[in-house]
Amino acid sequence: MPRVKTFLTAGLLMAGFAPLASASAEAERALDEVKERGWNFKENKVELDEFAPGVWRATGVSNSYIIQTSKGSVVVDTGASHQARKVMELLEGATEGPIVKIILTHVHSDHTGGAKLWMQKHPDAEVIAHEAFPRMQHELEITSPYHGRRGAQILPELVALSLKARDSDPLFEFGGITPDVLVDNDEPLVLKVGETEIHVLGLPAGEGPDGLGIWLPEERVLFTGDMTGPHFPMFPNLYSIRGERYREFLDYIDSLSQAIELEPAIIAHGHFDVIRGADYIRRALTRMRDAVRYVHDQVVSGMNAGKTLPELMREVALPEELKLSEGYGKVAFSVRGLWETYNGWFQFQSTTELYPVPVRSIYKDLVHAAGGPKKILEIASEKHEAGEPEKALHLVEVAEAAKSPGAGLVALKRRILVTLRDRAVRDTNNFMEVSWLNARISELGPTP
Repeated sequence: MPRVKTFLTAGLLMAGFAPLASASAEAERALDEVKERGWNFKENKVELDEFAPGVWRATGVSNSYIIQTSKGSVVVDTGASHQARKVMELLEGATEGPIVKIILTHVHSDHTGGAKLWMQKHPDAEVIAHEAFPRMQHELEITSPYHGRRGAQILPELVALSLKARDSDPLFEFGGITPDVLVDNDEPLVLKVGETEIHVLGLPAGEGPDGLGIWLPEERVLFTGDMTGPHFPMFPNLYSIRGERYREFLDYIDSLSQAIELEPAIIAHGHFDVIRGADYIRRALTRMRDAVRYVHDQVVSGMNAGKTLPELMREVALPEELKLSEGYGKVAFSVRGLWETYNGWFQFQSTTELYPVPVRSIYKDLVHAAGGPKKILEIASEKHEAGEPEKALHLVEVAEAAKSPGAGLVALKRRILVTLRDRAVRDTNNFMEVSWLNARISELGPTP
């Protein structure tokens, strides 16, 4: 099936892809109800269920799947490394015959953690991935120490489990997967395994350019990897604060358009529940696509009007008819990601941006000029009480540059971080943001 190409210029496509207005108010409200949250990752046990005839899911930190055919079985993703053996045991036990294909929806370790285990046990199985998979794997391999440290500040329990699995068996070391077949975005791979037809589609930008979807046309099941997870529906995680490449808005919109055109009755995505109901899925995917397009066009329009990045991060928000969960992907973070994708890092705000001398390098001078940290902390406290916790945190970080900033600094910093955390929980409950703030609060030690 040819891809649906979406060309976004501000205002050009608004007529063709408007949010569906025919659904009832009750049904529209259901799009705001997101059962799962990122907080449940580490709590998910490895269990097996058959959600469609001959199609099983093994749960866990991420989902893995197996499709039974008359000529063997096809595996879709292999789970996180610390759960991979249990996942394999359950999926192999549910099916008969050889494992003939292993399809990887994208390179992230919670989806490929058991790949080399399956490849070792089933050496004749053909491994299928996106054409961008080798490049993305290489990038993550060469930066793994850096990204590992960052990830540990957002998902410390999961990173620790992954490291433990790696230390116990080199098969669980990230990387080293060589696919046999690579799929590009414009040429779907159509497999005929026994009597079962399986389409492997390029669906990039869900969590990177190497995203694949797997379509079972007879069952109308679409495996989406992380294009639609872990919350559904949601505003996507087009920039992850744990770090990685920016994710492409336009590719993501194209992928959603392709998924909508397929008219799936079931979405089996990378985390948590299988989603059922063709009408619900169509409306949810449409809202997600329209929301991403709206943010894209608002950022581009604002840039062209001369607005600054901070202004756009503050001002761009989803209108009521496009509201979605921001529990995993946050609009403001994605606004910055898109701005920097189109512009790079130089904001044209200060000449000092051009040089490797950060503003923190003069914090000690500011403390000295203020006559010590006491006055700075007084102003910080006033800002916090006035409802400006971000400015208060800036001032506290200046005061921290003093050799002896005083006992009150830690208490004030804790109050500010708690304010930011409580606001984040109240506004979007964004998993990444709240996890970061909780980690920073914990660093300050127990509350006196």
